[in-house]
Amino acid sequence: MSDDEKPHVDSEDEVKLSKKKRAAPVAGGSQKKARPSEASAAAAPEVEETADGDKYIKLSAYRRVTVRQFKGKTLVDLREYYEDKVTGEDRPGSKGLSLTVEQWTALKQAAGTVDELVARLA
Repeated sequence: MSDDEKPHVDSEDEVKLSKKKRAAPVAGGSQKKARPSEASAAAAPEVEETADGDKYIKLSAYRRVTVRQFKGKTLVDLREYYEDKVTGEDRPGSKGLSLTVEQWTALKQAAGTVDELVARLA
């Protein structure tokens, strides 16, 4: 922004007011609010650890991404979990997907294209 484009402000209150004036309302009279899942997606996810030492990130109450070793290979495991009714522990369900490091890399490279496809349908 050049010097002649900068607004002249006499007080901090005027700065706050000018910021409010710049926010254009969305149709319906109110500004669009981010969904809780969208807002939390911007924050760094919390890395947790299983009793076996595997690191994971919770995606929702019953879904998580776990990075683990299996038969000498590193896997990125996206899986649904359920609560064991007897022990109360979270147990892995049958619904899920394990990706090798190469597959995980390919998925990350395709993320921008997937985002565009989702945006077209959303």
